[in-house]
Amino acid sequence: HCLLQASAVSLSSAVTAVPCRDGCSWAPVIDGVYLKGKTVERAWAGQLRPNTSTISGFNLNDGAMFVSGYPNAMSSMSSSALSAYYSTRFGSERVKTLSSIFPVPRATTPAWLSNYFYSAQQCETDFSYACTAQWVSHALAKQKSSAYVYQFSEPTSNGLVLHGDEIDYVFGTLRQPTSQQSETSSVIMGFWTNFAKTGDPNGDRLPHWPSWDQSAPLLNISA
Repeated sequence: HCLLQASAVSLSSAVTAVPCRDGCSWAPVIDGVYLKGKTVERAWAGQLRPNTSTISGFNLNDGAMFVSGYPNAMSSMSSSALSAYYSTRFGSERVKTLSSIFPVPRATTPAWLSNYFYSAQQCETDFSYACTAQWVSHALAKQKSSAYVYQFSEPTSNGLVLHGDEIDYVFGTLRQPTSQQSETSSVIMGFWTNFAKTGDPNGDRLPHWPSWDQSAPLLNISA
């Protein structure tokens, strides 16, 4: 009722006033009425809609855009900058642990990417996207709901697969795609169309996409 009576100016001002971890201009608010808790917590408590299939997933480099210093840090991040990222983001007491979980690779793909940035974006991808998708799907599967999890890894943005890169593949709106990208888009549209119709992405001679279970099957989507 309050929203219906509010002016356009007050609504637009409220949007930019809501804080967001990544500096974005909008974030959901857990108000206890319409949004009663975090998705992961609600899933594990069995409080999400029952008997409802889900698709969730993440892009290979989903977190890259949210590492401090992006985009310049992509090619220039140093060892000290990586440690500072871990410390600022997760606390100084976790730097050693995270450094062991996400070791700095000797080489990266693409080659211009900083080795240290690669580890940082791996960490951010897992923390912000990959782990959440898998945690929620694991909880749903325990409650007998079908969950399908993907990793999208078709190189799109200068050899990377950044946050949002999958959208044009889903809707078939790629501009000047390669033959591999067109093929990947066709497969994705098939999966999403089947899921919208039946709650199961499989069919139409598509690669088999197993539903999530204890073995944690993950569909890697790429050409």
